[in-house]
Amino acid sequence: MAEEKRKNPCQKKRLPKFFVFGIFFAFVFLFFFNISLSHAASVPSIITYQGKLLVSGVPATTSQSMFFVLYDSSSGGTALYSAGGSTSSPSAISVTPNSGLFSINLGDAGTNPLDPSIFQNNTSVYLEVQIGAQTLSPRKKITASPYSINSMYLNGFSASTGTPNSAYIPVSDNNGNFSFNHVTSTGISAGTSSFSAITLGGVTKSDWPAGTGYFVGLTPGTYNGAFTTGGYHGYQAANHICDSVYTGSHFCRTNEIIATIADKDISTLFTTGDSGWEANGPPGYTANSNDCNGWMSSDPTMLGAFWLYNNGSGGGGGGAGWVVNCSVSKALSCCK
Repeated sequence: MAEEKRKNPCQKKRLPKFFVFGIFFAFVFLFFFNISLSHAASVPSIITYQGKLLVSGVPATTSQSMFFVLYDSSSGGTALYSAGGSTSSPSAISVTPNSGLFSINLGDAGTNPLDPSIFQNNTSVYLEVQIGAQTLSPRKKITASPYSINSMYLNGFSASTGTPNSAYIPVSDNNGNFSFNHVTSTGISAGTSSFSAITLGGVTKSDWPAGTGYFVGLTPGTYNGAFTTGGYHGYQAANHICDSVYTGSHFCRTNEIIATIADKDISTLFTTGDSGWEANGPPGYTANSNDCNGWMSSDPTMLGAFWLYNNGSGGGGGGAGWVVNCSVSKALSCCK
């Protein structure tokens, strides 16, 4: 028989068989030992269960077959974890008390691993203990541990609205603005929003005009200065051609290529020697440098702008813009 041990101030009774000292998450040692190291602590997926086992009123000293199963309900429900066997077919593990006292680390060596998502996906978790053929009732509800204080950290990192010289989680100010320190990034985006300015490492950098994108690649096909596709012509045709190759992209403007060189790792984007048409806009140094009359002409007396790419090696700096007569065929530079 397994019973719960109780203290009666009026009379002595036969001692029951089983008394629970407590259930708690065994995640606390490092926290109490040195709280300053909490940012580096790795939370072990272990639950420690302790108890005292009496057999006919005498502390047990021999091995006992015990089942430990976690459920999502105080009765019935679905099994989430079993120390031995499986949730569909739990099996006993051997526990040897010392003067009746025992301690079992669920999830540690000798038991099945404990999946932390059990506590992420279930608001309440209950432990059922069975000794031999006797199931103890009621199930014990799993509660929080002192290590929950560490929930102020995410994966060991603390939150900050400032710019500390260490790893941290950035938190916006009351206006939703972020400050970053010593940032290395291949680009920062926020949906379709446009930044008026961004501060990186204390340096404020003005953003490019609204709608500005970054270079994503060249079209595999080449075109002379008279662009046409699916009933579209000129700049509109160029945008549709790019979008068909790189979904969501458009025909690059000069400032977008320059922005890419300033903000991206061009060694992974540019191939030295490649070139592609790009929208230069108004006339350049000669009157007929007018984007091939709005990319509507292949007339060799007209000039169109193109970018000659350089991946940055050898001091190339990303390349340079040029013009060439509109009878020449080139790929299109696409940005998004």
